[in-house]
Amino acid sequence: MNSRTCVLLLAVLCGAVMADPKRDARQKRLWPTRCYPGSHCYPEQEDIAHLQSKLTGSVVVPSDAAYPSTVETSNLRWTRSPGLVVIVRSIQDVQTAMLFARRFYLNVVYSGSGVDYQGRGNYDGAMKIDLSQLKLSPVQVSVNQFNQNVPGTVTAYAGNTWGEIYSQ
Repeated sequence: MNSRTCVLLLAVLCGAVMADPKRDARQKRLWPTRCYPGSHCYPEQEDIAHLQSKLTGSVVVPSDAAYPSTVETSNLRWTRSPGLVVIVRSIQDVQTAMLFARRFYLNVVYSGSGVDYQGRGNYDGAMKIDLSQLKLSPVQVSVNQFNQNVPGTVTAYAGNTWGEIYSQ
């Protein structure tokens, strides 16, 4: 076969593939992997209000007065603005927030204490889950009062600070 015949055969094959009636020439619509403010998939104010009604904690959006103090970081080089902040107070709140994020394809970040030098607790347009108000149980200390050589135990759950642990 000479080169003209190969090129002609290749053109006929490509034309046959392109002429297939089952093949759509348009690009297939893929669902978003993440949704950010301004996208068509981002939750509307009614959806956010519905989320707020299900939580024992609160939801803070950029238009709220408490927003700047909620997202501030100690390192100003990493200034980022989450799309909404969910301040949780129970495990049920965390579950509700995660189901909400899954429903709307939201990028999720979390912050436990708000102290993160590299700014990983904030991300532009994401849903931030603030765990600083989550307190599952007080600190429980079991120490042998009569024998100082026997080690005791300290049980601390989520939400307890080192200051609370040391004071117990």
